[in-house]
Amino acid sequence: MPVMKYGQKKKTYKDLGGITGSSLTKQENQADKLRKDQQKSAEELLTLRRQNQQDEISLMKEGTQKKLSQIDLDYQKELDTIEKQRTEWEKTQKGKLTSEQESQLSISEEYAFKAYQKRVSETNKEKVRIRPESMAGIFHPIW
Repeated sequence: MPVMKYGQKKKTYKDLGGITGSSLTKQENQADKLRKDQQKSAEELLTLRRQNQQDEISLMKEGTQKKLSQIDLDYQKELDTIEKQRTEWEKTQKGKLTSEQESQLSISEEYAFKAYQKRVSETNKEKVRIRPESMAGIFHPIW
């Protein structure tokens, strides 16, 4: 088997469809730009989705369902913020998070979930407390 020099190998590689040099850099730059554009579009879509959800909640009749919907949306927004932080850290650290960062994200997620559960529980307790008072005028004892 004949030994090929670097220039010959490069030419053979190109002849077979391989990309090298400035063409490769150009494609990498295009792919990077496309990735950034897709990320920006995804963020804009999520922002619009959350705004639509907020608008729907604002139009709801006051009551328990409206409160629960707002609690759920607030929780989703909190998770969005945590995920955005994760993505930013990964971006600046070549996709790797430190154990401290992983721990901080986990703590944040856990805190958000506990706050969500507490608010849902409080709202449901309030619903149970209000219901008997609102029914007091409906039932009349027969003596």
